[in-house]
Amino acid sequence: MRSENSDETRALLNNQAVHNRESDILISTVIQGFTSHPPSPATFALKNPSACSLANTHTPFTTSHFPHIRQVDSSLPHTMPSTQSNYMLPVDPLSLSRIRSNLIRLEDTIIFSLIERAQFALNPRIYERNCFDELKEMNWKGSWLEWFLKETETFHAKARRYTSPDEYPFTSESELPTPVLPALKYPEILHPNKINVNPSIMTFYTRAIVPRITRRATQELAMLKRSAGIVGDDEYEDDGNYGSAATVDVEVLQAISKRVHYGKFVSESKFRSHPADFIPHILNPNPQELLKLITKPEVEATLLDRVQRKTSIYAQELNPGGEPIKNSMGVGKWKIDVECVRDLYENWIIPLTKEVEVEYLLRRLDGLSQDEIDELMKH
Repeated sequence: MRSENSDETRALLNNQAVHNRESDILISTVIQGFTSHPPSPATFALKNPSACSLANTHTPFTTSHFPHIRQVDSSLPHTMPSTQSNYMLPVDPLSLSRIRSNLIRLEDTIIFSLIERAQFALNPRIYERNCFDELKEMNWKGSWLEWFLKETETFHAKARRYTSPDEYPFTSESELPTPVLPALKYPEILHPNKINVNPSIMTFYTRAIVPRITRRATQELAMLKRSAGIVGDDEYEDDGNYGSAATVDVEVLQAISKRVHYGKFVSESKFRSHPADFIPHILNPNPQELLKLITKPEVEATLLDRVQRKTSIYAQELNPGGEPIKNSMGVGKWKIDVECVRDLYENWIIPLTKEVEVEYLLRRLDGLSQDEIDELMKH
């Protein structure tokens, strides 16, 4: 026999299926995560257009309606601020120890933000262009995420975020406003360059990373919809949390961007330490030799192990007493695919960072006179 809760859920969701997206009905899945770390608490809000006098009334669904959905550790932060660096302090910004410290802090930012994104379904509409009539009316031809980035980066640009040597916008700088504050006089850290690989970051993140980290959330959403008789195209991927998902996407993208472009600092630091090792391969462009000079396999192996261990700790599901939750086989549960985060670093972040490092080195002598190059060769 069906439970009363199941009947109530089926009736409400079948009503939504009849009207679908074209009606005034909206399912707001504030389900903070149909993933391995389901929500705290899981809540559905169903707008009922038939109740004209109660146009803004929502029927809340709590976890009692969905007994198969587990609670999430509510201690997980809802936002993870981007790692910041203070270049106005009297310390060497090219110190490898300082660079390493910043990169390790960025690992935390990236991991926590990925955990946050994993709680929502894929929501592919937000990555496709011309999918929102509301944006078309504003003459916006890009995707929901691109619009979200532009609006966010417009505000940040006014606060002179992108005058910092380690910040790079996804929006074209020509479309961003000038800062309302006077520019800070940063020390000359990097050689002048225009390297910005954010388009590549956007592509691999939305096409390779998001589908993987949201797989569990998407599957549990589909299971819930099937239990309510919703099958086919309406069954998968979309939980309606476009704003929440895009908010976290922006945080992840900005953190990954900073991490990847930090390769410029690494290259500059190594170049200044031993310029004579690099100059011959710059004058006679040899990307492969430059790549050999900057690659440290043992450092990469340590980084990957650290990221995997951090993720397994940060993403572990705990009971109210702070103890790890395990299944009947004694295996723990995690809020995100731990291997996915390691894969993100191993196959995307590290290789793209190296591309930035090599490209930066190839341009490192631009604008220098022969006398200046000869002087560098002495070191």
